[in-house]
This record gives sequence, C-alpha cells and structure tokens, in this order.
Amino acid sequence: MGVGGIEDRRVGIMRTCLFALLLFIAACEPPVLFTEPQPLGQSPLDHFPKRWQGMYLLMDDSSLLEIGSRVMRRMDEWELRMPLSDLDSSTRTLGDTLLVTGDGVQVPVTVRGDSVFGTVSYTDTIFVIGGRHLLKRMSGSLFMNHSHNGSGWEVTRLSLSKGRLRFSEIKDPESLAVINEEVELPGDTISAPLVVTRKQFRRIMNRSGFILEKEYVRVRKR
Repeated sequence: MGVGGIEDRRVGIMRTCLFALLLFIAACEPPVLFTEPQPLGQSPLDHFPKRWQGMYLLMDDSSLLEIGSRVMRRMDEWELRMPLSDLDSSTRTLGDTLLVTGDGVQVPVTVRGDSVFGTVSYTDTIFVIGGRHLLKRMSGSLFMNHSHNGSGWEVTRLSLSKGRLRFSEIKDPESLAVINEEVELPGDTISAPLVVTRKQFRRIMNRSGFILEKEYVRVRKR
C-alpha cells in the first residue's frame, strides 16, 4: 500500500467466508520501490498533521479508515451466514463462538437450525510512524514510506481536499510511461528500486505518475 496488499489463505469453504480477515497480509503483485524514502531533502514527520486526523469512509465497501496522531488503521465488518454442513475440519462451533483452528480467529455467532450467523470484524494497522514507516510531506501531499527489509521503499501518496482522502500509488505498468521519461529504465518493467533526484520525483508526482488507488470521505474530524 502502498499504503497497503491481499493474500488468500483459505482452507475449504469456511476460509472463503472469512477471507476478509486476511486483508493486507501480502501484496497481490510486487510493489514499485525506491532506493531511499521520498521525497529527498524532506525531514520525516513525527505525527500526522492535525488536519489529516479523523475517521474516513470508503464508499466502495463501507470500510472505515482512522488516522490518529501516529497510527493509521483500517476497520472492516462483514455479515457471515453459512450452513453448518459447510464447516470443514479446521472450523468448529463452541457455544456461541466460531473457532478457526490455527488462525486464532474467534467469531461470535448464532446457530439457528442448520445455519450459523455472525458478524466478522477486522482491524488492520496500516502505518505506524517510526522505524520501517516514514512520513514525509511535499506540495500539500503526504508520502507514506514503507521499508521492504532493506530492499527498497514503497511510497504511497496521500492527498486531502474538501473532505476527500485519496491514496495514490506508483504502479507498473500504469506509471511506467511517466517514469520512463524521467528515469532511464533497463527494460519495459520497473524491475529494480528506482534512483531519483528530488526534481525527478516532483515531476513524476506532478505528471500523474501516482495512480489513484482508493478514495475515502471524511465522516469525523479528530
């Protein structure tokens, strides 16, 4: 993500129903990385500026995003309904709780007849300022830098206007045409961490090298 990714760890039909609990565990495809946190020459912030803090709603699926002083979290909730006969060997009911062996998942449920009902809630911590997560600012935007264990930095751009929070990422190949005019690439893909100057990064940003990924609407200020 950027700002965050998804991995499918389903085992049987029950894991299908609980797939939402496993969001953001891993990216679907390798992210585009930079050799250093971006933008260069900007000191990392020690907190999210006050105007950015608050609660936001993702219109696509009604998930919530909370930005605090130093932490960004996403909260999701789904309704669960399935026949008891679809529970596999990794899942069992214990009273009014559904247990998924090995995952540590416990979902409060109601058993009525031959079906089980419940609400699945999941909170994912996307970004915590410090260490592997560095927050920088340029031209009214925030840039979340996420370290990939020494192999480079994934960068997500945040913009906020009229209560709308936008997450934008550099994607291969969507951003390739823009980047290829600013940085000499060895081929038709971004296969290695990018080395860019501050001016090159600004031009990539201004020329829509960052592609809109998600848009949230603010529902409450902090």
